[in-house]
Parts: sequence; C-alpha cells; structure tokens
Amino acid sequence: MSDPNNPQQCNPEQCRYANQIVQMATKQAQHDLFHSLGIDADRPEQLEELRSDMRFGRMMRKAANKGFTTAVMLGLTAILVAALMSVSSKFGGGG
Repeated sequence: MSDPNNPQQCNPEQCRYANQIVQMATKQAQHDLFHSLGIDADRPEQLEELRSDMRFGRMMRKAANKGFTTAVMLGLTAILVAALMSVSSKFGGGG
C-alpha cells in the first residue's frame, strides 16, 4: 500500500490531486496576504504601486544609512581636528 504523504510512495493519481490542492492553497494564501495589506492582487496597477512603494522604502533606507555614516565620519573628523589643534597650541605651533 502506498503512503500519500511520502512523495516516493505516492501513486501518480494521488500526487496530481495533492499538487492541485497545494497550488490552490498557495494561491489563496497569497490572496489573503495581499488583502490583509489592502491590495487587490487581481489588479496589476495595485501590485505595481506596492512594488514602487517598496523600491522607495529601500531607497530611503539606503540614503539614511549613507547619511548616518557621513555624520559619524564628520563627527570623528571634528574630534581629530580639535585634538590636533589642542596639541598644536600646547607646543606653541600656530596661533
């Protein structure tokens, strides 16, 4: 007797129906997910708007990361310049 839960023992007739059930369940899960996000998955313009929003979010995240790195480097440069000016004034150079 074949085990329908084991793909290697599943007869082709059972597996065909199992694959159809999985595909239908997957499609329903995708539909439910988009619906919970307020998107009608059957309307391509709404999916494209979601893609655009995600691209914009990615762009903003990358810009924020670059801005943070720039701010840190600017702060470190200011500290280094202040330290060099302090050392320079103690040894009578400049000023």
